Amino acid sequence: VERDRSYMVATTTDGTVSRISPFGKGDTRLQANQRIERACEVKDSSIKPREEILVTQTQDEVVRTETHLNLSEHDPQNLIPFAPNPRLAQRRGRNSQNGKYGVISL
Repeated sequence: VERDRSYMVATTTDGTVSRISPFGKGDTRLQANQRIERACEVKDSSIKPREEILVTQTQDEVVRTETHLNLSEHDPQNLIPFAPNPRLAQRRGRNSQNGKYGVISL
């Protein structure tokens, strides 16, 4: 997560690093020379964040400190698309037509 953008980067088992996709906007609480790196793992068909590291980069050095900012809008679980259940959608549509004493309109 940077100030103006956020994106997911994956590392394979052989060490290849590739940028998967951008998601969401950046975080305006960060300065221009700061970014937050979140280490995540795939567990039970979901993406779980393990740790957050605030990286501050200056001309001379790079400082890495652990942080606990609230990044709820940058949830990596939002990258996994939701598969709708068509039977549930039909049931909800029928329930809206049912009244207290049965079907109110056809």
